[in-house]
Amino acid sequence: MKRSRAPRPVDAVLFDLDGTLIDSAQDISNCVNETLRRVGRPVIDEEIIKGFVGRGVLPLIEQAMEESVPPEGARGAGTGDAVALFMQLYETHCLDHTRLYPGILEVLDGYAGKSLAVVTNKAEKFTLKILEGLGVRDRFATVLGGDSLEKKKPHPGPVLRVLERAAVRADRAVIVGDSNIDIAAGKAAGIFTCGVLYGLRPEQEIREAGPDAIVATAGEIPAWFI
Repeated sequence: MKRSRAPRPVDAVLFDLDGTLIDSAQDISNCVNETLRRVGRPVIDEEIIKGFVGRGVLPLIEQAMEESVPPEGARGAGTGDAVALFMQLYETHCLDHTRLYPGILEVLDGYAGKSLAVVTNKAEKFTLKILEGLGVRDRFATVLGGDSLEKKKPHPGPVLRVLERAAVRADRAVIVGDSNIDIAAGKAAGIFTCGVLYGLRPEQEIREAGPDAIVATAGEIPAWFI
C-alpha cells in the first residue's frame, strides 16, 4: 500500500500466526468440519469458518456449533466434547496443508537482527508444532500462545510480556496481524500496529481498526518498519 511517511525504526517485531505468518485456513476448516461430522452436524463453508478464527479454540468451536444446525430432533455432543475432538484432530492434521505466506521468509531474514516474537491466540502446543514443522521456530525469541498467559489478545498482556523479555520500549516495537484483535492489543500496549490484507479477516475489519500501517503483501512490511 502507498506509504505516506518515512519508515519507522523498530527493535522488536511481533507477529500474529494464523492469517499473518501462516495460511492455515484449510487445515482449520477441515478439522472443524470433521468435528461437526463426528458430532452429527452438517458441515459449513470454509469462508464462514475463516471468520471464526482468531480468538482461540473455544470461540471457534462455539461459533461453528452455532452455525451448524443439527438435524431436527438430534441431540448430539456438547461443545466441550466437540472442543476435545477438534483438539485431537488438529494435533494430527495441523500441518497437512498449512504453509508460510509468500514473502514471510524474506521478511524474517530481513529482520534477523531484531527481536522477533509470535503472539497468537492459538494454543501454544499447536503454535510450537507448526513453527517447528515449517522450520522457523528458531527465528523467534518469544512464542506466546493463547494459553501461555492468563490473558490473551486483545488484552495487551502478551504484548507487554514480549517487550519485557526483549527489553524493548513500546515506541520501538510493532505488532503485525490480520485482525482487529491484533490491532487492539498493540494499541493497548502502546506499540505500532500493522494490519495485513492477505490474511483470514476481511479488509474492512482491518481498516476500521485503524492500524498505523496497512499492507497488501508480507513483502511490504519492511517498507513501513525498519
